[in-house]
Amino acid sequence: MLEAVKSGKVDVGIGASSIFLQAKESGLAIVGWSNDFFPQHPCCRIVAKGKAVSGDPDVYRAFLRALLQAEKIKDTNPALAQDITKRYMNIDDNLASMFVREPHQHVSVDPDRKRVKQMWHELKEINYVTSELDINRYINTQLYRDALGELIRRNPKDRYYQTAKMHFEKQDN
Repeated sequence: MLEAVKSGKVDVGIGASSIFLQAKESGLAIVGWSNDFFPQHPCCRIVAKGKAVSGDPDVYRAFLRALLQAEKIKDTNPALAQDITKRYMNIDDNLASMFVREPHQHVSVDPDRKRVKQMWHELKEINYVTSELDINRYINTQLYRDALGELIRRNPKDRYYQTAKMHFEKQDN
């Protein structure tokens, strides 16, 4: 899609945020974001096979704790997040700043059960999904609850984790 727009074969394309930097580097304009139309939609959920999770849940809880800590850095210390992004993605300061500070790049590891269910319903309404699958069976909020709870136990006065807990209680119960 990106190559088709760059070459002029099409006038516009729709892509995931993973091509954001390539689009910017190519000089293309971002004319709209999906969260302009569906604010705070549950993009980019973490998925894993149930057997793998049940076989070693501690690994997945640790993974979620690490992601929560990274989210906190991005939110509370964007300069550090920008520096880390620059180093690990091997990009310049300007691109790292765009990537980290773009307000449409909403990052959250919270399972966001209510919005996932809402999106599932909406995708079924437009026949993008035709399954009768019960989505509730595939949304695991317990691992996130445990990971966040552990971070709160370690950092009981941390406002970022307390706010994450309030969001979780609102969206995932």
